[in-house]
Amino acid sequence: MYLTFPDLGSFIAFIAAIVLFWGALNPRDQEAIMIFIFTSVLSFIIAIDSDIFASVSAMLTVLLINETYTKRYYIFLSAIILDIAGLAYFDLSQYTHLLLAVSVAAIIAVAFSKRLKSGVIENELKKGRHPDVERNRDLFQLVAGILVLTMLYSFSREVSFFVILLAGIGLLSLGNIALTTGSDRLRGFFYSMERPEVTLGIGPIMIAGGTLFAMALIQSQSLLVVIVFTVIIGDALASLVGIRYPVKTLPYNRRKSVGGMLAMAIPSLMFAGLATGFSPWYILLFPIVGSIVESVTVSPLDDNLTVPFSLVVLAAFLV
Repeated sequence: MYLTFPDLGSFIAFIAAIVLFWGALNPRDQEAIMIFIFTSVLSFIIAIDSDIFASVSAMLTVLLINETYTKRYYIFLSAIILDIAGLAYFDLSQYTHLLLAVSVAAIIAVAFSKRLKSGVIENELKKGRHPDVERNRDLFQLVAGILVLTMLYSFSREVSFFVILLAGIGLLSLGNIALTTGSDRLRGFFYSMERPEVTLGIGPIMIAGGTLFAMALIQSQSLLVVIVFTVIIGDALASLVGIRYPVKTLPYNRRKSVGGMLAMAIPSLMFAGLATGFSPWYILLFPIVGSIVESVTVSPLDDNLTVPFSLVVLAAFLV
């Protein structure tokens, strides 16, 4: 990686994008300024090793999430779709940079936004209080995890990643339509899976951000499917079993149980063995570490981020 832009035109385009990003974000408080700074640094890092489309996608992701449940959302939705289409048309090989830009930008947007950050905390505090909602959430997550794995096994990485990314944007857009249009049917669908008085969509945004982050950095197909199973399906099983059959509370985290931890670890270990034939041997460490990290994560941290982050770090040392 060289600290230079590919050409003068790309440099000018990047500066113009930063200026437009500042104007669109219109930062008036410390949180918004932090979002601008971190996103600009992320965009610069992406830009020095890729084209302008991947770099701009980070800024558009922040603006898109920042404007959820407003009519301005659709402006940035159109912009990010055009940006993704441009990258796919001109340089499909940059899809890894696109995923990294979108996933990290989504995390930045949620981590520093006053509105969304409080939603993350409320989301964690209200976990388990409404069994029917929790069941619906976890079943939806299980189905999503199965679909993601099916995509990874059936198609190329590029096709899988773009479909998953666009599906995530589509789901977020449906949530936006539900709240801005007042559609009772759509609102009923989304709130059947959302904890009361919690900002709609916080959980899916965090899951998508953490999963896409792992997808962007993990090159091994066999390792990637093990991580995806652990992060999405294993986590859903931990919640389903942990809430309904807690068995015994963990001594280091009173909000989670031995039953939930085992419900995540055992199926994930079984899948890892079946998917890889136990080769290499250290593949089994990923479900174990993921289950431990999930069990120790406490608010304001989110296990949808801590688990994939920890597994990516583990992969950096082992693979």
